[in-house]
Amino acid sequence: MKKLIQGLLLTFLFLIVPFYTSSTSDFSTLTEEEKIEQEIRLKESMIQTQINDELELFYANLNETTQACFIHEFFDRVMHEAIDSKSLPSIAIAQAAIETGYGRSSKLGNNIFGIKGHGIRVTTHEVYKGKWYKIKANFQYFPTLTDAFNKHSEILARYGAKGYDYNQWIERIKARGYATDPRYSYKIRFVIERYQLHRLDKIQRLKAKIPVERQEFCNPVFNSFV
Repeated sequence: MKKLIQGLLLTFLFLIVPFYTSSTSDFSTLTEEEKIEQEIRLKESMIQTQINDELELFYANLNETTQACFIHEFFDRVMHEAIDSKSLPSIAIAQAAIETGYGRSSKLGNNIFGIKGHGIRVTTHEVYKGKWYKIKANFQYFPTLTDAFNKHSEILARYGAKGYDYNQWIERIKARGYATDPRYSYKIRFVIERYQLHRLDKIQRLKAKIPVERQEFCNPVFNSFV
């Protein structure tokens, strides 16, 4: 958590300090292009402030809902990857939490989503005809967490999951039968809402707006600065 917050703070300082120093100068002496650059830095700093606020609220809620160190460590481990992935962070983190017991089960290595494939053979539990069975199954090997997130994003994209509404993603996962557990979709929703993982969805959406596009401040017809 400390590393992530430090990184966000450094990013914030990088964005706000140049803006502050330039804003203290005579605005009227700036060229039109310099004014645009200043507006861009201001908007980016405002977005970064929103990101920091959402992250602070996320950790405040996490501290209220659990004191288990392993849960905190799990979120710290996967949160950055989830926000930067193509999957919805709330969905990815909730599934990883369910599949690994919040990181306590490491039998699948970086395969934190329980993706079947080749490379690892372990004992697992599956539901068939309403009953739980213990079976041996093959799971895919992933060298890194990034590889696992990429594969997870690819699978859910094939399911047709998209947008920022985690309920729609859950419906696609349920419809396509990601897991044999009949309560799997309920568990995903429970984890998301208990730990307010939807705040990380908002962070992903905000981060996608950085860097701010210059076109937002330009005349689309004459291609000149406003």
